[in-house]
Amino acid sequence: MIFGHGFAGAKESTIVGNTRQEWDGTNGKTESDGKNFTRCFPTAIVTGRCKDKVYNFVRLAELYYVGSHGMDIKGPTTTSKYKKMSELDVVHDSKAEPILCQPANDFLPLIDEVYQQLVEKTKSTPGALVENNKFCLSVHFRCVDEKKWSELACQVKSVLKEYPKLQLTQGIKVLEICPTIKWDKGKALELLLESLGEF
Repeated sequence: MIFGHGFAGAKESTIVGNTRQEWDGTNGKTESDGKNFTRCFPTAIVTGRCKDKVYNFVRLAELYYVGSHGMDIKGPTTTSKYKKMSELDVVHDSKAEPILCQPANDFLPLIDEVYQQLVEKTKSTPGALVENNKFCLSVHFRCVDEKKWSELACQVKSVLKEYPKLQLTQGIKVLEICPTIKWDKGKALELLLESLGEF
């Protein structure tokens, strides 16, 4: 995701777009290419996966990392102009993580509890994988026999019926469990755009 001003042909407007940059050498790109790119354009990786897992793969401190479907944001800047920051669990720490926004922080114990239950409940389904993405959970069924998909969904729903503060959605061969708060990737992007202001 790119946020920038002055991109060719886009004077006076904010650019929000997708780009694929591979810095692992497969396309001749290097880590220095990635760093040069981020000097020109504030860049964010937005994902449903755990922010720390993505950071460990990419390892560029210049990027903004948005994980857990927007519920875990880390960025390199030290200030924010976002007007509603006081409503969220936001930390400014110049030594560790300059911008940290985690609006679902209160849900961590609940997420961990449900994760343990889902791992136990789904272990009888070959190929099922429960992934803890810190503020949300993913139950992957890509490797599950198609005849077992309904059974797996019933197992997940049986656990979640005891947790009304969590919601279940379905993606491509994945069931997602997230807190029922009014926050998502879109709100995370709005926060980043407002935080970046004029640069």
